[in-house]
Amino acid sequence: MKKRLLINWAFYRPVGHLLEALQHARGYYAANRDGVDVYLLINAASPSTLVKACPWITGVYPIDFAEVQSQHERAASLQAVPPTWDYIVTDPRIAIQDPTIGGRGAEAMIATQAVVRQYLRAADWSGSSRGWECKWNTTGLLGREDPLPYAANARFSLPIPADARVFAGHYHHHGPTICVLPGGGSSGLQQNPSLEVWSDILMALADEFSNLRVYITGLSRDMAGQIHTKGLSSQDSDVLARRLPFVTNCFDIGLWNQVALIAECDILLAPHTGFAFIGQFVGTPWLAISRCPWPEYLFNGIPFYSVIPDCDSYPAQWRMDCECNQRIAHCDKTVCMEDDRVRARIPDLINGARFLLEPNVTYEQAIRVHVENLRRQKRNLDQFAFFMD
Repeated sequence: MKKRLLINWAFYRPVGHLLEALQHARGYYAANRDGVDVYLLINAASPSTLVKACPWITGVYPIDFAEVQSQHERAASLQAVPPTWDYIVTDPRIAIQDPTIGGRGAEAMIATQAVVRQYLRAADWSGSSRGWECKWNTTGLLGREDPLPYAANARFSLPIPADARVFAGHYHHHGPTICVLPGGGSSGLQQNPSLEVWSDILMALADEFSNLRVYITGLSRDMAGQIHTKGLSSQDSDVLARRLPFVTNCFDIGLWNQVALIAECDILLAPHTGFAFIGQFVGTPWLAISRCPWPEYLFNGIPFYSVIPDCDSYPAQWRMDCECNQRIAHCDKTVCMEDDRVRARIPDLINGARFLLEPNVTYEQAIRVHVENLRRQKRNLDQFAFFMD
């Protein structure tokens, strides 16, 4: 009889963290599939439908942070979770999260996890996920001394429902296609390109690539575990579509239709935002407009190109006193996302698109190009350890 593993990934809301959970779950499943059934504990504000699509995950338990904070162990969403498991694996960041970083979101997560970890009990073993120990080229098993080892870089494709694939098929185009995700839901206006900058970017792409089609997708309001798109609205997308005949507004088409549209396209163009990581799990290369505070870090063997900012703060994730983090704290536009700074990166963005549209481009080539670009900018490579051999 198989034993049961619960992976505690009830973390922040953005979809990117849910994709982390899927990747870590895949690593434990791949290494132990004959011995355990894998379950996930997640933030109820994330779209659990993505988890339910993954056949290697036996079950998912979404917990409501607000409910747990007010009702503690009596919360209905927590009572739905069996308290005792054979194994429990937890995201190690949960234990070290600084409550002074991340605002109310961090406070809510820490308070919720304090209740959750008091409620749950592992009969055989509990520990932290080994998944973050991987570099891009790590192979084999990690944590061989643990009761449950972890399969490094266990890749997978997110299953997309057939009706969503049919929907996306209506956007098939005999020419290069780019899906644009204009901004993240949690990042705010200060970290996304402006309407005029997006217009300049898309015109430059059209000048470079003949017969180009661009589909702009996003969400006008919070719904079903997704945060509405900030930085560019559906109305702004209409403006771009009227101004640029090769652009189509694909806002508010539904989660799975969005995922299928991204999978249909040759490139996903987006700033660093959680939902943009989904391209890695549906086979679509990501052309990332990199920005503070984080570098790109979640990969699944799909090519990518990071348009690295000319910003002294980048990446700012561990340097709270740097200028971009100070601006984020005051809800001001970061240095790396100022209009002139983004416009200055358009030539590199074009280079990145050209690279990703090359036939047979590989993930390994993308890693080499990324490291070359980091070295060219004289970045501290210790902050990009994932990419180092």
